Amino acid sequence: FRGIMITRPDSDLKSLGDLVGKRVMIVGKTSAGGFLSQKLSLQQQGIDLSSITFEEAADNRQENVIISVSVGEVDAGFIRESAFHKADKYIVPGSIKTVAATAWLPNWAFSVSRSMNPELQDKIRNVILSLKPEGKVLKALGLKSFKPASDYDYDIMRRLLSQ
Repeated sequence: FRGIMITRPDSDLKSLGDLVGKRVMIVGKTSAGGFLSQKLSLQQQGIDLSSITFEEAADNRQENVIISVSVGEVDAGFIRESAFHKADKYIVPGSIKTVAATAWLPNWAFSVSRSMNPELQDKIRNVILSLKPEGKVLKALGLKSFKPASDYDYDIMRRLLSQ
């Protein structure tokens, strides 16, 4: 999954680079889609995070970020991409817009015990990897697919959390 940057439609913010000197509501400092994805994108663009004022949402809720942006309490907000419509019943329609999609992050780790029979591990892995995007299971999860991963794939998350 990834995060997005949102703002009001009448905002002059057009990119992540425009956030310098602005107030941004984030879900929380450990929120993957509500801060870490955006943090990674900002770093990749060479933007100094200390040049932006970050405020954490009450109760670390995506909806609270959306509402704060919608009513103009902050200049922009960082939320998980799939949360864009999470506060629709609380805000005026059309009062927020997406400015930028940010870095993809690993998620939905599926693991088994190392002590499990290796043949059973292989069977489980093969079933999960063979799930079709149009099938009921992945549709119900809101996913397109699974892919093999290693612990190394999560180093980016550890790095972002340690900074």
